[in-house]
Amino acid sequence: IRPLFLRSSGLTRPSSRAEGGGGEGGGGGRRPVMSEGYGAIPGMSPTANNNPAFAAAASSPDSFVGFFTRLGMTPESDHHRLDLAQFLLVACIVAGNFVHPFASAGAKLACVLHNIVSMFSVPALVIIAGFRNAELTPQRRRSVIAFLLVPYLLLQSVYLAVYIMLYWNVSFRDHPGRKDVDRADGELTYNWTLAKDWGPLSLATPFGNLWYLLCLTHFIVWRPFAIEVPHTVVIHTLLGCTMGYTTVGQFMSLQRAAALMPFYLLGHACRRHHIFFPWASSVPARACVASVALLALGGCATAVYAFGHRSSLIWEMSQSYHVVWGPKKYRWGALIQLSVYAASTAMSAVFFALVPPASVFYVQASTGENTAPGLTPEKGAGEGEGGGGRSHGGGGLWSGDPCGDCEEVDAEDELGAAADPLLVRGRRTGEARERDQKRPGAGAEGATNHLAVCYVRASKWGSRALCPLMYSFFVMIILEVCWCYNDTWTVPANGVVMTLHTILFFVLGLVVTAALSTRPACMTLGWLLTPPVLYSWVFEDGAGTGGTLNGGTSEPPSPA
Repeated sequence: IRPLFLRSSGLTRPSSRAEGGGGEGGGGGRRPVMSEGYGAIPGMSPTANNNPAFAAAASSPDSFVGFFTRLGMTPESDHHRLDLAQFLLVACIVAGNFVHPFASAGAKLACVLHNIVSMFSVPALVIIAGFRNAELTPQRRRSVIAFLLVPYLLLQSVYLAVYIMLYWNVSFRDHPGRKDVDRADGELTYNWTLAKDWGPLSLATPFGNLWYLLCLTHFIVWRPFAIEVPHTVVIHTLLGCTMGYTTVGQFMSLQRAAALMPFYLLGHACRRHHIFFPWASSVPARACVASVALLALGGCATAVYAFGHRSSLIWEMSQSYHVVWGPKKYRWGALIQLSVYAASTAMSAVFFALVPPASVFYVQASTGENTAPGLTPEKGAGEGEGGGGRSHGGGGLWSGDPCGDCEEVDAEDELGAAADPLLVRGRRTGEARERDQKRPGAGAEGATNHLAVCYVRASKWGSRALCPLMYSFFVMIILEVCWCYNDTWTVPANGVVMTLHTILFFVLGLVVTAALSTRPACMTLGWLLTPPVLYSWVFEDGAGTGGTLNGGTSEPPSPA
C-alpha cells in the first residue's frame, strides 16, 4: 500500500523493471519511473532541451504549455526551491498577522505592509499546494481526515477555550492601558478581534489561520471533479468572482476556498503541463521584476497615504462584497475581484522570480545518484548499491520505506503528496545535507559553502511551515497578555512609537516563523498536527493494511 504522504525528498522509488533491459520504462510500453524532483513528471525530462514531448507541446501556439512557455515559464524540478518559497510565504503571512493589530488601530505603515503581503502570500502558497497535489486515493482520503480535519477540530477547540476564557464576556483585563476604554467582547487589541465579523465563536468558524486546513480539505476533495471541466481555471475564476455576492462568509471557509480555488487549479495545471514560474536569472528579467514589485508597493502606499484605504479584506477574499465595499460599491465587486486575481497572480510570479533554485548557490545533494534536478552532484559521491539509485545507509533514498520497491505510478499518484506541509515530526531523507555543502571545487575537506548551508536550512524550515502557520496566533495571544500590544490603545496611530513598533513586530513575525519551524519546536507542537489516529480501529481496515495505515506504525512518513 502506498503511503498518503511520500517522503519529502521528492524522488520516486526506483523500479528494477524500469532499470533493466527492455528500453525506457523497462519494456512492454510501461511508463518510465520518475527519478527527478517534485516538478518532474514520469517519462518527462526536467529540461526542455532533452524532452521531445515538452518541446512539441511548447511549440504548439494553441497549447497551454506553448502559451505559458512564451511567457517565460519553464520546467520545474527543484523541490528545495519550492520548500524555500513555502517558508518565505509563511513568514510573510505570520509577519502580516503580527502587524495586523496596528493596521486595525490606524497605523498607515502597518496597513501598507499588511496589504502588500496579503496581495501575494496566500495565493502563491495555494499555487504551491496545487502544484504538489496528488490523486485522492483511499489512503489519502483517510489521511485527509487524520491530518486535516482532526487537527482542525483539536486546534479550534484549544483556541476557542483559551480565547473565550481570556477575552469573551469577562476579560482578564477590561481596561487595557486606559481607564476610559472598555474592551469589547472578543477584542484582542484595539478595533481588532480574532472572532471573524465580531460574531459568535464556533467550531464551524475557523480561528486564526485554521482556515487553511479547511481550504486544503476543500481543494483536495473538489479537485478531481474540477479537472473534468474544460478551461477549469477560467470557470473557477468566474465562480470566485461571483462568490462575493453570497452570504456564506466564514462558515467552514467555503467562500475563501471558492475564491482561492483558481490558484490551486493553476498550480495543478502547471504540474500537469510540466511548467512552473521561473526565477529571474538575467539582468533584464530582474529589472522587470523589481519594477513590478516597486509599482505594487507604490500603489499600496498611495492607496493608504493618499486615499485612506486601509482595509486588506480585498486580498483576503473571505468576506462578501457588501462587507468589503459597503452598500453602494458592492455591485462592482465581481470586476474588482477579477482585477484582484490578476494582481495577485502577477505578484505571485514576481515572488517566485525572486526565489532562486538550489543550483545558484551550488547546493550539493547527498549522493550523485540521488541528486534532484537543480542540485549540484556531490563531488566523489558513490552510487547506490545495485545500480538502481537506492542508496544504502541511514540517509539513503527511501531508506526504511514500508512499501519497499513498488511499480511505477502515474503522476497523479506520485506528486503533491511529497509536498504536503502537514507532516512535521520527522527528518527528510534523500535530500541535501548541510554538512555536505562545500565550496565548488574545494573537495570533501574544503571550506564550507555557507550560502548553500543557509539555503538548505531554510528549505527544511519550509517543509515544516505549517507549524508556525497554525501556532503563530498563540504567540500573538501571549504577546497581548504580556502588554506588548497596549500601544494600539494608548499611542497615536501614526506616531513615531507606533511606527517603530510596527517595524519591530514585522521582524518579530519573521523570527517567530523561523523559531517555530525548527525541529525541536515541530517535535514539541506537531503532535496536534499529526495525531496518531491512523489505526484500524479508527478507520475501516482495508486490504493489506496490517492493522495500521502506515505499514505497521501509526506515525506518518517523513515531513514534506
